[in-house]
Amino acid sequence: YHYRPEDISAVLDALYAVEGDDPLAGRLSSQVVVSGHSFGGYTALGLSGARYAIDDIAPQCADGTDTSEFCSEMDDAAIRRFRAGLQDDRIDAAIAMAAGDYRLFGPGLADVNIPVLHFTSALDERTTREQDGDPIWRALDGPDDLRIDFSTGGHHTFADTCALGLELGDGCGPGFVPADVAQIAITAYALAFARLHALEDDAMVEILASEPPLHDDITITTR
Repeated sequence: YHYRPEDISAVLDALYAVEGDDPLAGRLSSQVVVSGHSFGGYTALGLSGARYAIDDIAPQCADGTDTSEFCSEMDDAAIRRFRAGLQDDRIDAAIAMAAGDYRLFGPGLADVNIPVLHFTSALDERTTREQDGDPIWRALDGPDDLRIDFSTGGHHTFADTCALGLELGDGCGPGFVPADVAQIAITAYALAFARLHALEDDAMVEILASEPPLHDDITITTR
């Protein structure tokens, strides 16, 4: 849970340090957008400056009342990392798709001070709207935050698992918006959000505020 955000920061460190005749040398700008799905959505929120509720969670891990996977990492060094936060100030905007682990942040999500595009799905069985999707949106309070919700989407609407035949249900199969169709809209909104907030491309406002939305399964919520 702390290595994932730290890994992204380490990748940025390595990319910016590229020199010489490497094809990437000098080609990276200072504009950075982080995007992730599920556990990657959690990672994006951690990198964006969400404050961890570590002082509430660590005692529960210690006394055994919390037996979640998160507790398996709970040594003194990890507690110090979480308490300090895992924000990377180089990131200009975040795109979180079906993000999980709301409880690790709680009200600390209000500490995020960059724009967040929050994708959710009503039929998501893994990171449900009740447990994660709605609470995350309520806790985020940035004026540029945007929520896009699919009424017949599932957890895997945002991934390639449906096309690869790796999953049935929770976004794949009958009763769900076809993932390949939904992903056209997902890509359009994600790129528009990134261009608006990283490149200051104001023309993207027209896409993000379009009525009707790019797909009739979509509901868009703004602040």
